Amino acid sequence: MERASAGGLGVRLRSARTPVATGAAGKAAEFATQALLVTVVPRELGPANYGALALALAVVGVAASFVAVGGAAVLGRYVPAAPEHERVALARALVLRLATVAILPLAIGGAAAAGAAAVDPHRFPKRLVALIVLALGFEVAATLGSQAALGLGRLGTWTFRYPLQNLVLVAAALALAGRGSTGAAGAVAVASAAGVVFVGLRLRDVRAAGSSSAVPAGAIRFGLVNALSAVLVLVTQRGAVIAAGIASGAREAGFAGIAVGAGLALTFTAWWLFTSQLPSLAGAWGDDRDAAEAVTRRLATRMAAVYIPLTIVAMLIGRFLLTAVVGSRFSGAIPALAPALAAAALAPLLGLLTQISILRLRPTARLAGAAAGTLAFFATAAAAAPAYGAAGATSGFLAAAVVTLIVSGRALPSSLPPRLVLASLAGAAAVLALGWA
Repeated sequence: MERASAGGLGVRLRSARTPVATGAAGKAAEFATQALLVTVVPRELGPANYGALALALAVVGVAASFVAVGGAAVLGRYVPAAPEHERVALARALVLRLATVAILPLAIGGAAAAGAAAVDPHRFPKRLVALIVLALGFEVAATLGSQAALGLGRLGTWTFRYPLQNLVLVAAALALAGRGSTGAAGAVAVASAAGVVFVGLRLRDVRAAGSSSAVPAGAIRFGLVNALSAVLVLVTQRGAVIAAGIASGAREAGFAGIAVGAGLALTFTAWWLFTSQLPSLAGAWGDDRDAAEAVTRRLATRMAAVYIPLTIVAMLIGRFLLTAVVGSRFSGAIPALAPALAAAALAPLLGLLTQISILRLRPTARLAGAAAGTLAFFATAAAAAPAYGAAGATSGFLAAAVVTLIVSGRALPSSLPPRLVLASLAGAAAVLALGWA
């Protein structure tokens, strides 16, 4: 019996490679569509309108992460651990509970936005505010649906929603380019609506499932803590665009948007692969925790072997590629690339920490790192963005990544291989040195 159990565990752990391959394919598609967002779209919109689009995406992205209540961690961790015949019903029950929790912050946010538009319609145009609130509602619905697909192991739905939304966003942004900031917000709303339709069509059985399944004890609290962590992390990432805009105007926000977009394309790819692997590891966790953690450490090591040289090469050619592809009007984004790419070099380590905190059911360890990283972001951006614009804002992004790595690593003993940490920090330092040179 023990050998059979061990053999079954080995099969489940080896099967973790398939979700990673699916996640990689989806992320490659997303990377290709993201390239359009940072090349074709800014060329057509210009710095000011592209800055408005980047700001709208930042607001919707950060808010949706909070309102979605850490659903990826909840559904990716709890659904695969349930008996197979209960998973669809459990996924439906968790989504409904998460949606119930999400209603209150959505209502508060909508009311606050409406109040701001009524008090100061010049700064907060009513049509623009309404479109952003609409986009947020669509994005939350699409996110919860895709998280259910993740928990059920339907990686195609989970993975390919984002490339689809990016393609729709590019098309809508170009079609509405002449409508200024209102067109930018409208493009975001159209893209999020497309995500709702895509996910809804692929989860008919979840919508039709019974509601008898009970939500596991502690699952919602687990999701809330992870959601707060995700919001803090997104603030340090997307917040660089906002910080540059506040400190130096829409033009610098556009420059920061280009740099952050490049860094996040790499960062989110790494994290996406970890999340794609999560359901298979969660299913095997009860049999052998050490083996499950070893699998995710191997993934981090392999990714770092790609990411460290990739970010160095990207910095070497980035300054030439940027002006060649996007245009000389965006040459001001070049100084901001170095901190953003240096942060991307640390993405495999940060993804590993997040994965282990979820598997160990230790969301507070991740929260401690995210909180410390947020403080580092605000301190760095406040000091550097007024003087250095986009480059100062993305320096806050890098500071947050380093501090998050240190604090979360200390809260999760034995999670990080020391050699991998040293190699990744050296790679980030090399990227910065090339940028300064």
